[in-house]
Amino acid sequence: MNDLILLLVAYLLGSIPTAYLLRYLIQKEDIRYQGSGNVGGMNAYRTGGLAVGLSTALLDIAKGMAAAYLAITYGDNSLLPYLAAFFVVLGHNWMFWLGFKGGKGLAAGAGAFVLIDSLVLSGVILILLVLWAILKDANVAAGVAVLTLPLFLLLRSENIYVILIALFTALVIAIKHRQDFQNYSFR
Repeated sequence: MNDLILLLVAYLLGSIPTAYLLRYLIQKEDIRYQGSGNVGGMNAYRTGGLAVGLSTALLDIAKGMAAAYLAITYGDNSLLPYLAAFFVVLGHNWMFWLGFKGGKGLAAGAGAFVLIDSLVLSGVILILLVLWAILKDANVAAGVAVLTLPLFLLLRSENIYVILIALFTALVIAIKHRQDFQNYSFR
């Protein structure tokens, strides 16, 4: 399969608005006008409850896993899984179907790294949990922890392109957390 088509598929997978669809189909509400207005798992949880939030997160993880699986299985380039992770995050953050509004990309990106490099993902999750315990804010912890992705990859890969793609992926996720950073107050 053509690598460009795989990247387009990754974007389109990321662009599936799972939080929007679940909130609308189950609760007949438009998540874009609820809570933070973010079309992601955390807002789905806060506005729709545990079942909707958890379902959204798991489906968003599955979107990332599907994009990575296709890139690993059908791609012709060793960088393609990392690019697929980037594109699934782009799709999740700027969903074509919702006028380029979306979530923050954390679950979709994590899903991709389940298959790309679960050890690196484990390191990022560990940092996230430590920061969450210290900061008492999951969103801020996630936005900061994701920036360690290229650092952990630097320990596992000497390929500068892998590191750069991971850096851009992390920045795209962190940028979507900027409002969380601005709202955070040190206690």
